[in-house]
Amino acid sequence: MINSTSRMAFEKLLDQLSNKRGQVFAEIWAAAEPISDYQISRRLHWPQHCVTPRRGELEAMGYIESAFVAVGEPNAMEVHFWKVTEAAMQGGFEPRPLLKYERQAKVRTQPMTVHEAARIMAEWRKLKRKKMQDETATPLFI
Repeated sequence: MINSTSRMAFEKLLDQLSNKRGQVFAEIWAAAEPISDYQISRRLHWPQHCVTPRRGELEAMGYIESAFVAVGEPNAMEVHFWKVTEAAMQGGFEPRPLLKYERQAKVRTQPMTVHEAARIMAEWRKLKRKKMQDETATPLFI
C-alpha cells in the first residue's frame, strides 16, 4: 500500500522527467521488488535497448540505484536489479543534473568566443591529421 506522502512524491518526481524516463521510473516505482532492465522491457513492451539508456539516465540523476547483481534471464549473464532510492521515496528530492558527457563537462562562466572555437577546431584538425599520418606510416606486415 502506497501512502499519500509517497504518492505525492512520486507525482512530483514524474513531472520532472521526460515521457520515456517517466515510464521507466513508474515501472521501477510500481515494482514490489527490485526489477531488471529485461523485466522493465517486457512490462512496457519495448525492446531492451530502449529501456537501458533511460534507466542509465535515471541512475545518473539519482532517482534509482542498483539493489543487487544476480544471474538473470534470458541469457544467464550478470544482471543488475534496480530500486528507487530512499531519497526519492521520501520526497523533497533534488535530482542531480543530467550531463550528456558528465566526466568531460566543464562549467563555463562566459560563452565561447569565435576565436576560441576556431583555435579548438584547428587543434582537433591537427590531431586528426597526425593520427591519419601515423596510421599510413605503420607497416602492415612486419
